Amino acid sequence: MPLRTTTDTITTYQAGIEPSLLPNTFAHAIRITRELGLRYIWIDSLCIVQDDGQDWQREAAQMSKVYTGAFVTIAASSAVDSRGGCFLDQAPCHRLTVRREGAPDCEIVVRRSILGTQRRDRTWVLASPLNARGWVWQEMVLSRRILHCMDDQFFWQCSRLYGSEDGSLQEDGAPSGCCMTKNMVQEIIGKGSFHDFWGWTVYEYLRRGLTRQSDKLPALAGIVKQFEEWSNDTCLLGLWRRNIILQLQWRPSRRDGNNPTPPSIPRIPSWTWASADTPSILFRLRNDDESKNRATFVSCDIEWESEPWTSPIKEAPLVLRGPLCEMELCKDGHPNLIGFPCLGFAETGWGRLEVGGMERVSDLRHLAGAKLFALQLHEELTTTSPPLYPARVIAETFLLLEKTGRSPNEFRRIALCSHQHHRGDYFSPLCFRGLPDETVTLV
Repeated sequence: MPLRTTTDTITTYQAGIEPSLLPNTFAHAIRITRELGLRYIWIDSLCIVQDDGQDWQREAAQMSKVYTGAFVTIAASSAVDSRGGCFLDQAPCHRLTVRREGAPDCEIVVRRSILGTQRRDRTWVLASPLNARGWVWQEMVLSRRILHCMDDQFFWQCSRLYGSEDGSLQEDGAPSGCCMTKNMVQEIIGKGSFHDFWGWTVYEYLRRGLTRQSDKLPALAGIVKQFEEWSNDTCLLGLWRRNIILQLQWRPSRRDGNNPTPPSIPRIPSWTWASADTPSILFRLRNDDESKNRATFVSCDIEWESEPWTSPIKEAPLVLRGPLCEMELCKDGHPNLIGFPCLGFAETGWGRLEVGGMERVSDLRHLAGAKLFALQLHEELTTTSPPLYPARVIAETFLLLEKTGRSPNEFRRIALCSHQHHRGDYFSPLCFRGLPDETVTLV
């Protein structure tokens, strides 16, 4: 177990820590800090009292200030744990100036080969052991500068430069989404692409691992708080208020994760992607051509036990208003489709319900015959390209819901679905046209 501050050791550590107790990574990071002429360093396990829940919640909620305010973030990227170190004792680089007649002088870097002749690029750092951890993603996104300590050399990353110690890698800018600044976020918002950018951010975050699923929201707190400040928007448990109807159109992207979130995240509402126990989430891409929202946001009052994002949730009802109809699922014969009779259209036959991503018929078969409801979120007119001729299709995107039984209009999200209607197809009617808007509460 790494060296850490606890309620039993905090008094001793405040007086001083014996250097021999420091694991390699901590000792090397302190050495680098001194070499840079800096006086202070933040190490999570030493600066946060690890067995004090309130201190942990309070400090974890401030990580956006830690990373955006740091002069540089030192990342022991190749180290598996705190004993791995920052690889300070590798062979040094030597810079030589080559003078050429009739041409400008040039500089070359010479060093003894350690890991062969394989060329290193930015993917080498992204595939490092440290970058596989979910908590590290906010460091990558929020830090102004990052010094990656790899097992063969150092790599530098900031918003303007991505380079290697030996000079073989010199590229403009950090990897997409890293070393973000206020101007960068506001430029994305100005282009109308923040929704797509956030979907990518969540995807990158979830593909990294968390030891405890209960950290899913706390490990994102730093990014959320900083983006809230930069964007002048509010993040509702991972979904942004300004585009909430579009953001609600998320779905898991793999079949192997369609299980309820473990009890380690108590009272997490079903409407947020954080409730899905899956390593990957996909958001519906923005398409402003011939599309419109059918539901509207009413309110969302999130209550936390203590610090927002780092303490447990008390309750988080999301109130929407939109067309609502009753449905009944039944097998349709196609593995990706479910048929449903829709109230008001039962006489015209069956509609076809496409269930997004891994939320497929096999996952919902246990609900066949149950009394379910559908809340329409969005309607879009698209053009398909079948073998013979193009067809105009109206896609009705909606949430499949079930009642909680606690109050008449309180529901849980089951799946994101889309019903496609071919224009002129009498046997595949539009499900929500003409239905009055109703107010529903999602929990």
